[in-house]
Amino acid sequence: MSNTVRSGVCLIPLTTIVSGTERIVLDIAEELTRRNVPVTALLPAGNRQDQYDQTWKLLEPNVYHLGKIHGRRNPLKNAFDTWRYLQKVRPEFVHFHCPNYRWGLEVIAAAMLSGVPTVIRTEHNPLMWAPPSLMSKLLRLLDTKVKTFTYVSSGNAKRFEKHLPHRIGRGVVINNSIDPVAYAPSASPEARRRIREQFGFPEDSLVAIYVGSFGDRRPLGPIFEAFKLLLKRPETAELAQKWRLLIVGHGPETEVVNPETEPIAKYIHLAGRRKDVGEILPQCDLFVSASHYEGQSIAMLEAWSSGLPLLTMDVDGLEDVLGAEVARTQVVAGRDDSAAFADAWAAFMIDPEARRAAQAPAIEYVRTQLTQEHMLSAFMKVYGK
Repeated sequence: MSNTVRSGVCLIPLTTIVSGTERIVLDIAEELTRRNVPVTALLPAGNRQDQYDQTWKLLEPNVYHLGKIHGRRNPLKNAFDTWRYLQKVRPEFVHFHCPNYRWGLEVIAAAMLSGVPTVIRTEHNPLMWAPPSLMSKLLRLLDTKVKTFTYVSSGNAKRFEKHLPHRIGRGVVINNSIDPVAYAPSASPEARRRIREQFGFPEDSLVAIYVGSFGDRRPLGPIFEAFKLLLKRPETAELAQKWRLLIVGHGPETEVVNPETEPIAKYIHLAGRRKDVGEILPQCDLFVSASHYEGQSIAMLEAWSSGLPLLTMDVDGLEDVLGAEVARTQVVAGRDDSAAFADAWAAFMIDPEARRAAQAPAIEYVRTQLTQEHMLSAFMKVYGK
């Protein structure tokens, strides 16, 4: 068995919900298939997106479903199942996509034990604080097997290298990407009118949109509280009344306003998950997010690509697009700081062109540099393909 020729890439995306990670991994799988590189995959149990599994089936990889990879799980069983699977498919590369530094350590251990020549680990979320001592030692041990760490933003890389200094010099930043055709600006008055009619907004309303899962680290509360402040302040009340909030995505009911008790409920539409985000985004006026942290938000990149300016908290991935100097003036520094968020939103309401002009280079950069073509080329370089 040890002399069997190894070939191909085994992709391991450890996500169980709809996320940008899944789309990136599928893009990689499609590009490898196009280049006639064999693709196999290990997927965690409990994936909620049927279309995700269907897409894998269209690619016809050899797919195996692991058990749970977080929460109540059996790491020993996962490690054994992964080892057995890798012994069967004999990949040259294992590319491990990790949304949390604690998840899937048994998968790395199994790759070590099965003799996979090259392990690549992509970090999709930042490491916000130093792991406990025992976990740091375990990561240091398992990281010895990893040839290359890839990070979705420079801020993401800096955080990991700060808290895990043994990784310094072993990583590369490969930004997330968008499809500039699917997410393109539009200046159609008819499309703007149609979107407002669809969601029950006044025809002349201005729309702030949020796209993505919400709750926990991506709360809606600070956005709602900021909007309440704008409606109460005498200097912004009239302007704020022209605005509507469109929330596209899913999350816990505790994040959702109660239409019977919340005075701002009439200004908000909860659209749920949508497949036409690329058509909706360009007809809005501002993308808003109060996320506590991101590696690099694909939803934000898609908003930029669609021509929208962003109003966000200070998260990783923004400086990669805006640059450090501009980022300092274009983000809200304090986490959950609704008053600061309201101040920034008020400035946009009063002078929207100033924010659009400041972020125009970001829109151009995303559309020309953070494309799928650029991202896939970078990953193929890591593979040597």
